[in-house]
Amino acid sequence: MRARFVLIFLALAVSAAGLGASAKDAPIVSQWAESPPRIDGAADDWAGTEFAPQPLGVQVGFKNDDKYLYVHFLFTDPKALTSVEATGMTLYFDLQGKKSKDHGINFRRLQMTPDEFIAFLEQKQGPLPEEQKKQYRANPRYSVFYYGMISKGVKNVQQAVEREGILPAVFRYAQQGRALLYEFAIPLARAAELAPGIGTQAGQTVKVGFEWGGWSRSLQQFSASQFNQMATMARADRPGDDPTSEGGDPRAVSGMRMGDSPDIAAMRKMQPKKYDVWVDVSLAAK
Repeated sequence: MRARFVLIFLALAVSAAGLGASAKDAPIVSQWAESPPRIDGAADDWAGTEFAPQPLGVQVGFKNDDKYLYVHFLFTDPKALTSVEATGMTLYFDLQGKKSKDHGINFRRLQMTPDEFIAFLEQKQGPLPEEQKKQYRANPRYSVFYYGMISKGVKNVQQAVEREGILPAVFRYAQQGRALLYEFAIPLARAAELAPGIGTQAGQTVKVGFEWGGWSRSLQQFSASQFNQMATMARADRPGDDPTSEGGDPRAVSGMRMGDSPDIAAMRKMQPKKYDVWVDVSLAAK
């Protein structure tokens, strides 16, 4: 009798564990969008959406129609923001359920001078009239919500293919109290390798990865300039530590011995963290 009870207990425990695992691994269900949400960084048109909590104090929700996947990505903990403003947010898509980074879209806001903004527009639209350029030069800076493509085997973000018949990707973000809301609209279709699309259709399941933070090229350059500036100041204070000077320490780096400067050591440890969150999304079928 006792052995029979133990067997029943073990069977129930295994069954409960299986249910728990399946619930945890179940895809997030995307809701059908009768009308597309406005991609403006506001949450007022996401009423009724079920948001799935994720690690790092993140909440995600999804809608889709037959053309776009709409994404609501909310940072509820400012600590997780790290260097997202500099690196932007990259969304990866995989149709095989793998955490693959072979195909993705990097979304970021760029600050441009008038001439940079004009060059950006001309790259997309062709030459602009001089009168229109003059109008653009009247403003000191422009803020551009930009996206570029990530593809397998290529390190740098590439220019997205834009032509007739290819839908654009769109994103915005805005502060919501202490939280930060990102909204995205990503085309389901993918007409070309570098087109801003997922390559799927309504009713299918796709694994979506969100990646942000870490080092961007601009952050690396800024950190290097700060390091060199501090190293130069330290050399001026202690010229004997210059490895090129007589009696200098040959182990010195930029005229400084390892471990001698807590400021430099702290700077090296100030590298912003890099985060990613992966979810499976079951797209709604009309």
